[in-house]
Amino acid sequence: MNGIFIGKHTRLKRENCWNVKKAYLPNYFYYDRTGYSGWAEIANEAHLFKKALETEQAVADAFFRNLYASTVSCNTSKSPQSEEPFSPPPRPFIFLPLQLSFDSVMMLSRIEHFRFYEAVRAWAGVRNLDLVVKPHPHAKGDQVFGRDCESTQRILNDAIQHEHVHTTKTSIHYILPLCDAVFCINSGVGFEAVIHGKSVITAGHSDYHWATHSISSEDEMNNIEDWSKPVLSNSDVRKFLCFFLSEYLVNVRDPKTVQKRTALAVDKFQAKYT
Repeated sequence: MNGIFIGKHTRLKRENCWNVKKAYLPNYFYYDRTGYSGWAEIANEAHLFKKALETEQAVADAFFRNLYASTVSCNTSKSPQSEEPFSPPPRPFIFLPLQLSFDSVMMLSRIEHFRFYEAVRAWAGVRNLDLVVKPHPHAKGDQVFGRDCESTQRILNDAIQHEHVHTTKTSIHYILPLCDAVFCINSGVGFEAVIHGKSVITAGHSDYHWATHSISSEDEMNNIEDWSKPVLSNSDVRKFLCFFLSEYLVNVRDPKTVQKRTALAVDKFQAKYT
């Protein structure tokens, strides 16, 4: 306890430890007391979400315009996106971005990956909707980080057996504007869908769950009212995004945000241990 410790891709919960990890968008990082994704402080502290909604609307609107221009308009995401055109299915559709089954955030899933896909597939079929599925960019059939993602291949093998299920590798920014809703566990694409103003249904704990329909079972999926309507209004979405990205995360393009968070870490340490 004689210093401040910074962990990379960690979720340490000690008074003098801070956790650093890449966030959902390029150049943004967690610098967090408790972790990342559903382990992050903002995921579990309602007062931080309340604080986000206190953001001045004009500030949030200006921030959102710049955010939209630097991500959606530029086809920019955490992972490289294809420039291949997207051919939407003939009927209205929902979008399911797949995740790597061995990603640590999948520990926070409330429904097993393949079972979740099956439930979404059935849900769409009953409602005469098509389902578009996109594999994770790093799941290419060969080994990823030394491991195979078996659930992705199992889902893709099943998808070809159903006429209303379609697969694509095109950019999420070409798919999201056209879909009626997004279903995911706690994928970063879910966060980007919030930027697009889409209704997002999540089956795993995350730090952006405040802006989603959060479910714990297949039955809850069937009971969602107004499933195509976002949880937050457009104005509140912009406030949340502005706070999350400009106040909560740190932007490595702006050294002042890193200095500010480091100063906070030092202040908290000195108050506790000196």
